[in-house]
Amino acid sequence: MPIVAGKTLAIPKQRLIVSLLFGGFTTAYFLFLASDGLKAYFTGDDVMNFYHAWVISVPELLKRVVLYYSTDSRPLPGLTYRVIYFFTGFHPLPFRILCFALILMNLFLLYRFTIRLTGSIEIAWLATLLASYHAWFIDIYLNTSTLEELACFSFYFSAFLFYLRIRQRGRYPTVAELAVLGILFVCALDSKPTAVTLPLVIALYEFIFSRPRGLNWLWNEGRAAAFLGIVMLPYVLASLLAPDRLLANHPLYHLVISPARYLHTFHLYLNVLFYQDHFFADAKTIQLWIAMGAIAWFWRKRYPHLLFCCGFILLTVLPFIFISHYSGFFMYLPSVGWAIYIATLLDAVATVVRRFVPAAIVNAVVFLAVAAVLFPFHVAERAKTTKIYMTAQAPIREFVGNLDRLHSAVPVGGRALFLNDPFQADDYTLLFTMALYYRDPNLMVDRAKSRSIDTTPANLAAYDDVFDYRDGRLIEMKP
Repeated sequence: MPIVAGKTLAIPKQRLIVSLLFGGFTTAYFLFLASDGLKAYFTGDDVMNFYHAWVISVPELLKRVVLYYSTDSRPLPGLTYRVIYFFTGFHPLPFRILCFALILMNLFLLYRFTIRLTGSIEIAWLATLLASYHAWFIDIYLNTSTLEELACFSFYFSAFLFYLRIRQRGRYPTVAELAVLGILFVCALDSKPTAVTLPLVIALYEFIFSRPRGLNWLWNEGRAAAFLGIVMLPYVLASLLAPDRLLANHPLYHLVISPARYLHTFHLYLNVLFYQDHFFADAKTIQLWIAMGAIAWFWRKRYPHLLFCCGFILLTVLPFIFISHYSGFFMYLPSVGWAIYIATLLDAVATVVRRFVPAAIVNAVVFLAVAAVLFPFHVAERAKTTKIYMTAQAPIREFVGNLDRLHSAVPVGGRALFLNDPFQADDYTLLFTMALYYRDPNLMVDRAKSRSIDTTPANLAAYDDVFDYRDGRLIEMKP
């Protein structure tokens, strides 16, 4: 179990090499399954986010990062897009490298967090392997816009780890340490609203590992959770009450807060998480909750972190469980609780076998067996999700390839007309892509697909360039 007071958790030196081997295998396992993401191209969401970050001034972006409670809920990734685009231009590879670097760093954070929480390197190895890849988190591996999710995870668990290091030295955070914790929390909020649950899960941790003892508990064990709750309050109020908030203006983000909605959405994500189609419904979801809770309660003295995992799973879905917008990768952060819980059960079985077989052999066999069992499921589901997802990237990849082929030079501040194009009539992907490709926020793009255009020679002469799109090929009509 984790150490809350009086001692620090140390990893024996003799296990360091073994940990590196397990870590190397997990990294290779992940890269084998997900490395196609390094070759991924931009999507409509990507160019929209890049464009919006690009047309805002850097001082304004920095202001939004500081004013984390503003209605722009993801300014830190926007600033990152802006910096990378400034240095590398409209090329996907630098963005993809950054995303993969964050994924690997997040796996390391998960590994360290699990050791701190459970006190077990063996559970940490298994949890990291379990969380290393999931085919329905396809956006995490192929969509640059999920930099928001990745950055939120990084700051979220960096803050939690920082807090656990303090507590496991038998101390309460000082004012300076609370300030550091607050900065990490603000950076997580600046990345994605998923971070709002951090005060709740820290309070949950303290409640489980240091039971409340009157009002002193709030000042001592509960001080970090209370402080982060105060930091979070203006962010939540702005998200719920501001007239221009996303929740108010988009039907997919309309809140329906009820137990029925929570249960229904939860079972949808359970099917995704366990690679099922319709196995989980409300009844089976409740049965699973009861079973997990019963196991955690029965083993509360031996594995108190199981109770924490149960609470973590139920709390970290709150930012998205009551909206109709639904995507598998939303479970990226909550999946940590599942990974640690399942890894603990697997290690409990391995513990019995270790009585008769050397621990090193048991650890290696269990680890490799889990990887081998999961591998065919990952591969089969990856084929489905990649096929679905690549259709979102193809139009922009092909369109930019056509621009590269034409070597067209639209003048700065110029006007371009498209008689036809491969994008939907009611979106702005064409405008965003053209502006980013030519590094010109003032570029004007007209489309015959979205509004009536006078195609007489006199009107066409007013455009600096005129394009048509036929059979997947962009044709330059002028000059």
